[in-house]
Amino acid sequence: MNFHITAIILTFNEQDRLPACLESLKGLPLHIFVVDSFSTDGTLDILRSHNITFVQRTFLHYSDQRNWAQANCPFSTEWVLHLDAGEWLTEPFRRWLLEVFDPRQPVAGYLCNRQTWFWGRQIRHGGHHPNYHLRLFRKDAGKCENKVYDQHFIADGALETLPQPLPMLLQATFSILPKAMHVGL
Repeated sequence: MNFHITAIILTFNEQDRLPACLESLKGLPLHIFVVDSFSTDGTLDILRSHNITFVQRTFLHYSDQRNWAQANCPFSTEWVLHLDAGEWLTEPFRRWLLEVFDPRQPVAGYLCNRQTWFWGRQIRHGGHHPNYHLRLFRKDAGKCENKVYDQHFIADGALETLPQPLPMLLQATFSILPKAMHVGL
């Protein structure tokens, strides 16, 4: 299996949300690197039980932690996929990674549609649908904006937008979504 992507995940006390994230990555040809902000719950036990490479680092702000994780990633893959522990890949996006994604494409990254859920319902208004974010990009072309608040990933070079019917990831907001909600999306 060729590993062209490293999934980078930030955690802090994510024992309730992390398993769904990790389950959505299972079987994909990628490495997983986690930067944990000194969790005190069962997060580290989950990472150890999945044999996932992780380090602990004090959290200053999101941009700082993301960029540090990318710069200090122990895997030498060309592409990175940034996730939060409360996010997981949809089955259509998993299929896209397995069947369509070509790491040789002359693009710097892909804008992916993120679905936001609140109390078991998808938010489809107020700028939350569609909600495109750069999350999959070439490691040497992209980074997180160096801002303390409202930061985004940016990249030097051409970007492609994944088709609208292909939600990249689901984001649980203020509730833990049952696994059944993301099966078959």
